[in-house]
Amino acid sequence: MTAPGSALGKRCARDVEEARGWTPGLGMKSKHADAKAACDLRTSLLFLDLQQSVVHALEWRHARDAKARKVSADIAARCPLVFADEASRIAEPVLSFEQKMKADVTAAKARAIAAQSLPAPLTQAVLSEALMQLPTGAATSISSVIQCWRTNKVAASDVIATAKSFSSSSAALCKIFATVTSEGEVASEVQMHELTRLMST
Repeated sequence: MTAPGSALGKRCARDVEEARGWTPGLGMKSKHADAKAACDLRTSLLFLDLQQSVVHALEWRHARDAKARKVSADIAARCPLVFADEASRIAEPVLSFEQKMKADVTAAKARAIAAQSLPAPLTQAVLSEALMQLPTGAATSISSVIQCWRTNKVAASDVIATAKSFSSSSAALCKIFATVTSEGEVASEVQMHELTRLMST
């Protein structure tokens, strides 16, 4: 489509004055060759040109919007949105009161077992006996490293190494670690410093 300015020329003040009273199509079929007829013709041609530009712009926008809606619908079909409240309703089936009570009891038992868990060969009975036999500082160190292990701050091997380092002060620990020599088993100052740092985090 040709630009209106290049095809029809610029409108001057005289043309605007002469175009007063103009209506669409005026001058298109006029047989007169005077200035007024020429002005009416130019105005009608400019109107048609602008009208066509508006139609093309609307058609392009409608086509763009239709394409965008189709793309959006395809994305929504492939990736449906699930809101938080809907996800919780889907993931958590509705339980009866009796079922909920049983689930709570099971969870409480699991927590109790986890709270008493110890890496082999340590057992709760051995630990309780050892804590009574050990000096206060050694007992505190073993209890602290076990707590760190239960919160995934240290490995099980660190718990065993710490318990072994104090086995010479506890008959219960000495018994379960009887097959391991005590040489080199005492915790170093660096290891104790690291344990203190983990307890404070």
